[in-house]
Amino acid sequence: VFMQRAAVFNMPLALSVGTWSKYTAEPKTTDMLFYWWSPDTAFIDLRPTPVMFPPNDKAEWAKGIKTTDSQKVECKIMVHPSLPEAASRAYELLGSMQFAMSQLEPMLFETIDADPKPEKEIACNWLKANTDVWSSWVPYQTKCAAGWGLESSTGELVMNRSAAAQCNW
Repeated sequence: VFMQRAAVFNMPLALSVGTWSKYTAEPKTTDMLFYWWSPDTAFIDLRPTPVMFPPNDKAEWAKGIKTTDSQKVECKIMVHPSLPEAASRAYELLGSMQFAMSQLEPMLFETIDADPKPEKEIACNWLKANTDVWSSWVPYQTKCAAGWGLESSTGELVMNRSAAAQCNW
């Protein structure tokens, strides 16, 4: 892919392989093109500019012509297969989470600024400042997973959500 693009777009390019520490150190000391993904903090202090190629053309890629941009890869949350049954509300919360890069980037920069903060502190500050964003991700207390039932505050099973305080099985 890199060599096709370099030839088609007349880009001087050399490829190399090295250790992770060399890979993350070299772009900080040399003006060079490097591969990176986000969200990630490895090169965020360099404020890299992405190289933009024409939009992805699936038909060309199917023929082996890979001069257009790659397909975008969506970040996904992977969980243990038993999580939906073991902790349905946590599973639903994870499935509802959505972050825009414009929300993530300021937090990433906080990890490398002049007074870097621990990730837990950054996350806690974001949660405190963005209740309106994440509160919609939290499933309501009486949205029960399959096999669970509604329970009142006194522990009795109830048939009506308005009388329920939580789910139980």
